[in-house]
Amino acid sequence: MTPTRRLELAPHAAAVSLGYVIFSYAAVPVSLTTRLGIDFASFGLLTSAALGAFVLSQPVASHLTDTESTARLLRWALLAHVVLAVGLDLVTSFPALLVLRGVWGLVGGFLLSVGATQLARLHTGAATTRQQGVYGALLTFGGAVGFLVTPSLVEVAAATPGVGPIHAPGALLALPAFVLLARREGDEATRPPTGEGAEPGAIGSPGPGPETEAEAGPGGEPEPRVSVLTHPVVLLAAFVYVAIIGSFVTLSTFVTAYYTDLGVAGPLSAFVLVVATVGRWLGGRAVADEWLTDATVILWGTAAAAVGFVALAAPLPQALVVALPPVAMLAVSLPFGAVYAVAARATPRDGAALAVVVAAGNVGSIVLPAATGAARDVTGAYGVGFLALGALNVLALVGVVVFRRRLRG
Repeated sequence: MTPTRRLELAPHAAAVSLGYVIFSYAAVPVSLTTRLGIDFASFGLLTSAALGAFVLSQPVASHLTDTESTARLLRWALLAHVVLAVGLDLVTSFPALLVLRGVWGLVGGFLLSVGATQLARLHTGAATTRQQGVYGALLTFGGAVGFLVTPSLVEVAAATPGVGPIHAPGALLALPAFVLLARREGDEATRPPTGEGAEPGAIGSPGPGPETEAEAGPGGEPEPRVSVLTHPVVLLAAFVYVAIIGSFVTLSTFVTAYYTDLGVAGPLSAFVLVVATVGRWLGGRAVADEWLTDATVILWGTAAAAVGFVALAAPLPQALVVALPPVAMLAVSLPFGAVYAVAARATPRDGAALAVVVAAGNVGSIVLPAATGAARDVTGAYGVGFLALGALNVLALVGVVVFRRRLRG
């Protein structure tokens, strides 16, 4: 296997492990709430703690990806991720679990951003969207594996101390990534672009680096570099990401409890995450094969998500209520790769741009799961939470429509 191929596969392998640890606990809502003596608002906080820490880790990710090889950063982040994933299963109280989920989230958020940056550096053009789509798909695939495996593990280890073997299997899933990163050959291809005249992301080629004061404008004339934090395309991508990842995380956190409340048996929650996996892959493939543009995928994905979540909040026959979560999940999954790709291509500081997007999206993910759980505690249903997600996607859709020309550019 060539060094470039190994470096391309490593973030994908890490994403499976990361997705498992993020979502596996959500597969056993009744068992965990009973064991820890918590309500659904607290249950949602376990997601919020991890994703809140994702936000806090982004300034570090932005700084280090501007100066270091992403392959080197991934090795250290994976090691910390494995240690903490095992530690999460050894705690015996809700406060301890909440704190440790937050500590793990610092590493998980760093790992997510660095992996996406590595893929952006190894690919150019529409291939970037395809790779980011696959990356997101494998993240949700790890969650789907967790939804299938965790209930059986909890039943087997009901008498063990701690929360049970919920997170530790994610450490085993990280082993392929370690193997792929074991050799340092080719690491230079994952360093930040430097020099002048190359397209950012081209393998082994020079390009404008983080200290460059100007970028080439129309006709080759230099123009002042726009700060990543105020770059309009990065900000638009971040705003859309708030809607799609907030919706994805909230639905993933409560989909098992949602189907349990409906009295529906079977692994439907795992199926919903499989749909997310297919959606992220399909969105990336559609752009790479030139069926659609990044802007079109983002536009129609947010539009469909808005309709899907508003419908979930409406009083509908049970057959439709059961079918709508996969539809809504597909809608919010399609734009994943496109959002990452347009942000990474918007500025030579690809790592910083992706860190802004990840941070913004996870700010929404801090609030929404806990708020949805609290609404469920008060009302006994998820309608208020779903309506809020629908409204958020409507706002994202308006932003995409208004600034569509800039997004295409």
